[in-house]
Amino acid sequence: MTISTTISKVVLPGTGAQTSFAYPFLIPVLGDELVIYTDGNGLSTTLPESQYTITGIGSPTGGTVTYTISGAAIAIGTSLTIARNVPYVQNYSFNNQGYFLPSVIESALDYVTMAIQQVENSIGYGFTAPLTDSNPPLPLPSATARANQYAAFDSSGNMIAGLPVTSGAIVSSAMQPVVNAATTAAAVALLGINVSSGGYGIQTSKAVAATVDFGSVVTHNILLTGSGTITSFGSSASTSYPDYQFTVSATTTFTNSASLLCPGSVNLIGLVGDVGIAAYQGSGIWKIISYLPASGASPVPPVTTPSTGMPSASGLVIKNSSGSNTIVAITANYVQIPNASYTNIIRANVSTTASTAFVGAGGLDAGVVAASTWYHVWLIDNGSTTSAVLSLSAAAPTLPSGYTYYMRVGAVYANPSKLLMQTLQQGNRAQYVIAASTTTIAYPRMITGASGNISAANGLTAIPIAAFAPPTAARINLQICDTGAGSGASTLAAPSNNFGPISSTTNLPPFTWYGSYYMSQSVDWVLESSNVYYASNGIYAYMSAMGWTDSVNAS
Repeated sequence: MTISTTISKVVLPGTGAQTSFAYPFLIPVLGDELVIYTDGNGLSTTLPESQYTITGIGSPTGGTVTYTISGAAIAIGTSLTIARNVPYVQNYSFNNQGYFLPSVIESALDYVTMAIQQVENSIGYGFTAPLTDSNPPLPLPSATARANQYAAFDSSGNMIAGLPVTSGAIVSSAMQPVVNAATTAAAVALLGINVSSGGYGIQTSKAVAATVDFGSVVTHNILLTGSGTITSFGSSASTSYPDYQFTVSATTTFTNSASLLCPGSVNLIGLVGDVGIAAYQGSGIWKIISYLPASGASPVPPVTTPSTGMPSASGLVIKNSSGSNTIVAITANYVQIPNASYTNIIRANVSTTASTAFVGAGGLDAGVVAASTWYHVWLIDNGSTTSAVLSLSAAAPTLPSGYTYYMRVGAVYANPSKLLMQTLQQGNRAQYVIAASTTTIAYPRMITGASGNISAANGLTAIPIAAFAPPTAARINLQICDTGAGSGASTLAAPSNNFGPISSTTNLPPFTWYGSYYMSQSVDWVLESSNVYYASNGIYAYMSAMGWTDSVNAS
């Protein structure tokens, strides 16, 4: 046998499908091989023989390694290394007598050749100097001398270990004080980074607290983590380089005071993504000289009016957003929204939405959407942003964190399928919107056909309005119809049951019809109770809800 190839190692990439890997060189006996798996992070593991199978042992042309034996193939980005690894020993003994056996001599020479190839392969992965060097580099310093030091070369090209402390080292003399600085802060100060050369540098996180010490942040760039209230930025900063940039990562209140001067001299409500610049004035006094909300809104809270101001909305419109069954859009030209102290916040050109799909600002105030339920529409404000919530409560919603101003402006109805009926409210007047392929293809029917006694005093039937107008409705708008032409049927309707029969000459119900033709009329009444009243002797008569007037101060 001969050693006809210099190859003694192959590195084979994983494909995600291949488990059989070929090697093209001689492995004399089982155990004279190394099989190494390298994962996607470069971590290598020498595999025991129990984790793979190998063929071609003793063959000069090699064989194959199967890995894994069972299971998934190694992934793309990983690799398998197969290498010859013969022991550095000589096991052959030749005596002066006996037969001359050339094959034994050849095997011994083969073994020596393989061992030399192994050594050569290992040397290829080490640092070596070219043959043209008159003197090779000196050996490495001892482990103790090189521990926690840099590897470098001196002026003669020899390996050295140590921090660059001399003018002949790899770091220039101008930079040596920076490298030798005891702390990062000292090094940054020597370089003048973010101080004398401008810029704010790498962002450093600081937790929100009553006092956040900006002076301790060398880079002058702070990410405020967590939420809470800040009353001071500390007193350790330098007035020579006073500017610090800060970014808000959660709702944070900046309290205006003598030591923290906020724009407009009012508290700022910081929201996620807001960015500001604070300048140190000395003596623990800071001034926020720039503040950019992520929303693009003004950083200065809007004007508030005294408690005597009347909460109101003008130009109010509430409607299903683009015909949506889950979202309502609320717009207004002008609103005054009160807080618990009856101080109003003034907003112009309000435009927001509220959805039944989630909880929070712009959604439900709590829980999940329910079927056959009225939801009250509330405008809410946190001093920086106006939003809305839908609430089961007509008295006070559950406010999202940071929101303190709230005002009910209307109501919408979720039908038995938990979808919003199509409605349009302008000012305080709301009406069902009829449209094909929506939740409202006709006015909601309250009663159909004959009911009550048209010939008796107080003979009308009570019809509950709970599913047709919200409990906050002050008036109701009804449609009363009879589609039986020539039937001679009569229909009565009223806001109460305190009226006479159809024959009364002194106390007829406010709606009285004796029909010979198709009839459709609308009526609008102040609600006297949670019912309206109806009587008819016509099988084609019916009463539907068209809309309502809500008890909100809106126009």
